[in-house]
Amino acid sequence: MGGVWSFTDIAEEKRAEKCLKEREQFFTTLLEAIRDGVLIVDENGSIKYANRAACGLVDLPSTGDCIGRNIHEFVSQDKARAGYRDLLRVRGDNAAVPSEYTLVTPAGRVRRVEGLSSTITWKEKMAIVVTLRDVTERKQAEAEAQESSDLSRALIDGLPEYIFALTQEGEVIFANPAAEAALGYTRGGLRGKAVQSFIAESSLQDFGTAVQETVTGDRNRSFEVGIRTKTGGILRVTLRVAPITIKNRDAVLIILTDLTERLILEKELEYHADELKRFSESLSRTNEKLTIMNSITRHDILNQLTVLLGYLEIAMEDSREAGVQENLARIKFSAQNIREQLEFARDYQDLGVREPHWSDIRWHIARLRQDGVTIETGLQKMEVYADPLFGRVFYNLLDNAVRHGKRVTRVRVSSRIDEDGTLTIVWEDNGVGVRGDEKEKIFRRGYGNNTGLGLFLCREILGITGIAIRETGVYGKGARFEILVPKKGYRSVQERANLPDPGAQA
Repeated sequence: MGGVWSFTDIAEEKRAEKCLKEREQFFTTLLEAIRDGVLIVDENGSIKYANRAACGLVDLPSTGDCIGRNIHEFVSQDKARAGYRDLLRVRGDNAAVPSEYTLVTPAGRVRRVEGLSSTITWKEKMAIVVTLRDVTERKQAEAEAQESSDLSRALIDGLPEYIFALTQEGEVIFANPAAEAALGYTRGGLRGKAVQSFIAESSLQDFGTAVQETVTGDRNRSFEVGIRTKTGGILRVTLRVAPITIKNRDAVLIILTDLTERLILEKELEYHADELKRFSESLSRTNEKLTIMNSITRHDILNQLTVLLGYLEIAMEDSREAGVQENLARIKFSAQNIREQLEFARDYQDLGVREPHWSDIRWHIARLRQDGVTIETGLQKMEVYADPLFGRVFYNLLDNAVRHGKRVTRVRVSSRIDEDGTLTIVWEDNGVGVRGDEKEKIFRRGYGNNTGLGLFLCREILGITGIAIRETGVYGKGARFEILVPKKGYRSVQERANLPDPGAQA
C-alpha cells in the first residue's frame, strides 16, 4: 500500500518571520535606549507597552509594573480632564497631538512632562503611542528666571534713580517710571527717542565722554550733567554709565541720580553755616569782653581782699578782747574763702580754653612746697597728655591734705603701669584719711568744710583728656588718691635737664 507526500517550501516564510523578529528587536532596543518615555495605550488609555524611561517617569521599577495600568492614574487631578480630551482628540485625528501634563508618582512625586500623541496599529488593533519628555527642571528654571525677572523689574520700577537702557546708537530701549515721570512723559513715551534729545547742550560733551569710556572699556567715571524735561526745564543729575547686553545685543545702561534735593540742602547748609559763623563771631566778641571784664573785676576784688586781710591782721594784733578776736577771725575766714572762690573762678574759666599738651609729672611734683610736710617720690619718667592746668591738680591735693588731713607730715607720690596699660599715679599722705561714705562725695562741688572746690576742680581738669581720679585709702591710715591715665594718654621721656630735686622737702 503506497502513500502520497506533499511538500511546501516555507523558506521564504521563515525568512520573513526572522526579519520581523529582527525588526521588532531593533525597535524595542531603540525604544529602550532613548531618554524620552514611550507608551503604547489602547483607546481607553490602558498601557500595553512602556519603555524604561516611561517607567522611570512614574517611579515604577519595570515594564511589567506599568503594563495593564491606565495612563490616567498618573495624571494629576487638575490635568485629568485635559488628558481625557486629548485621548479622544487623537482617536479622531491621525495628526500628532502635543500636550503638557503634570504626573504624580505612586510615592507622591510631581513631574512636569511634555507629550506628543498619535495613532498606530499595534498587534492588528488601533492604538495610541505617547512620547513623554521630562521638563520638570526646565519648567522650574523658567519659573525661577521669570520670578527673578519680575523681581528685577519691580526693583527697577521702584527705584528713585532715573534708569535708561540705550542701543549703542543712543536710542532709548527702556526707561523706568521714575525717569519718565521726571521728564514729563507717559509710560513708554521715551522708548525710541534719541538720548541726546533730552541731554542739556552744555552737558553733551560730558555725556559723550562717559558713553565712550564705557564702550571702549576705559575707566568709568561719574559726571554731573543737566537733562531737559518735556517742558524745557533743566534737572541736575549725576550720570553713571555701564555696558549691558539686551537680547544678545550690546547696549548701554544709564543711571541718573537727581541732585535737586541735594543742591537745595547744600544752599540751606551754606546759609546756616554763614549764620552760624556770624553768630559765633558775635558770641566770641561778647565772650572776649566778658572775660576781660571778669579778669579786671576779679583782679580788683583780690587787691581789695589783700588790703582787707592786711587790716584784719593789724586789728587782730591791736585788739585784746576775746569777743572781738573771735569776730575778726570769722571775718578773716570768710575773706579767705572769698579769695579762694575767686581763684577757683579764674582757674575754672581757663579750663579747656587752651589745647592739652604733654606734661612731665615729676616736674610738677618738684615745684610743690609746704612747711612741715615732706614730699617723697617714686615716679617713672613719664609725660601725661593733659590740660595746661594739670599742675593745679597736685597743688590742690597738697592743699587738701594740709587742710583736712589734720596731722599730715609726709606725702608720697608714686606711679605704676597696670596690666591693662593704664598708668596709675598714686598720691598718699599720713593724715586721718577719708571716711568710706565720703570717698565720692569729696569730688562734688561745694562739699566739705571750706569752699569744697579743690577736689571738684581736680576731677574737672583731669576729665578734659579722659583721666580719672578716685580715693582708695583706709580711714585712719591716711588719704590715698589714684589718678588713672589711659594707655594712649602718657608716654615715657628722657631725663629732663635742670629738673628740680623733689626729694625730702620740708
